[in-house]
Amino acid sequence: MGGAQRGPPDDRTVIGWVGTGCAKGVLDRVGDDRGTWMRAAGGGSIVNLASVAGEHLTRASLTYQASKAALIQLTRGLAVCWAPTVRVNAIGPGYVRTDLNSA
Repeated sequence: MGGAQRGPPDDRTVIGWVGTGCAKGVLDRVGDDRGTWMRAAGGGSIVNLASVAGEHLTRASLTYQASKAALIQLTRGLAVCWAPTVRVNAIGPGYVRTDLNSA
């Protein structure tokens, strides 16, 4: 992991902000050329899938909670930096019981 970076993100350095987790997956897809392309095209929308676990303590794993919190902050930062041309939002569904998490 690199040191702290200040200033607005550009499409080449934003990928260095988060090294692992779901936020990295978003950066791999959004941080490359898509932000530049959307701004050049006159606008666009990005919707990230976050989780209530990113803002509130849950029984989810700590790594899951941390990566969702990073995704929420990444969404907020990109929303500010790319507004008003590109809308960046996240939706955060609550807990859903499934066979995987019911044990």
